[in-house]
Amino acid sequence: MVNPECYLCIAIVNPGLAPNTFSCTVGNPLGSCYFCGVFACGHHALRNTNPKGWACGVCVPSHITPHPGKGGGGPTTPPTGGGPTSGSPVTSAYGVVPYSVDEFIEAYPASSNPLRATIQTAIAHPGRIFQEYFGEDYQKRLLDEFKNVIVMDYRNQLVIPSPLATRLAASLAFIRFCAIPDQLLASYLRRNAEAQVVAVAGAY
Repeated sequence: MVNPECYLCIAIVNPGLAPNTFSCTVGNPLGSCYFCGVFACGHHALRNTNPKGWACGVCVPSHITPHPGKGGGGPTTPPTGGGPTSGSPVTSAYGVVPYSVDEFIEAYPASSNPLRATIQTAIAHPGRIFQEYFGEDYQKRLLDEFKNVIVMDYRNQLVIPSPLATRLAASLAFIRFCAIPDQLLASYLRRNAEAQVVAVAGAY
């Protein structure tokens, strides 16, 4: 019988901090991701309550903050494998209430206190983590990626709805906490998507 290995342990050189409260063996998968199907150990996944399932470190941030898509709404079709839609309830929250650490804890009750504190800090200061993560020109980057949700006001200032700002801040904080590399992430969650494209093109 083949012993499966944690996909993220193979893909990540420096695994970052463990996001769970329980003790786990790095590399020994506790299950497969509900969304993408990869095997993940407790060091690289969280148990999600809605939908109930094991969510790998790559899918957690994109589930918290799905890309709004061309029409400004979240994904409306199930991911490969017939799982649930990850965008509908989340994206509708862009226009409802800010994301909170309590909402994160409710979704991921086995998350560790250090992770929760990191999420809380990011939610309290979204602009700070946007600048640290995306760089000085983060406003243009966010406008390009979320142009159907973000607008410029009459003073030419970026207006980011607080539900989106707090969700995105939580996603970026999780990525940094678990040291998820850019190449595993959806393009809108990468630190510098354009640089990644240029690097790949230059390799050929």
